[in-house]
Amino acid sequence: MSPPLLATLSLFFAIAALVLAAIGLYGALNYSVIQQRREIGIRMALGARAADVVRLVTTEMFGMVCLGSAIGLAGGLACERFVETLLFEVKATDVGIVVGPILTLVSAAVLAALPPAIRAVRIDPAHTLRCE
Repeated sequence: MSPPLLATLSLFFAIAALVLAAIGLYGALNYSVIQQRREIGIRMALGARAADVVRLVTTEMFGMVCLGSAIGLAGGLACERFVETLLFEVKATDVGIVVGPILTLVSAAVLAALPPAIRAVRIDPAHTLRCE
């Protein structure tokens, strides 16, 4: 296989994995919002601000993203010598090489968290309390 073709295939599969991870985060967070609908409605009825509701919805998800990034960073640094044999004139501990993927994952997590967070903020407390 030629290197440009291998690079293109790697990029395609990396983007596919990132999209699938973002869809999974969205699904998990959306399910969490549906399960916490009553709790969110009560909090909003008692005067919780929109920022408090967003924080409630996204805190656990961002904790998981940070934990996964830390484990991936530790694994990447542990495999530093192997990774350097695959890269041409690039050190595995280069700041751009380390920070770029982490920022990409965090931005995908933020984009995945936006719709459920907006849905949680738009919950009508009166309607939620009447339904129960």
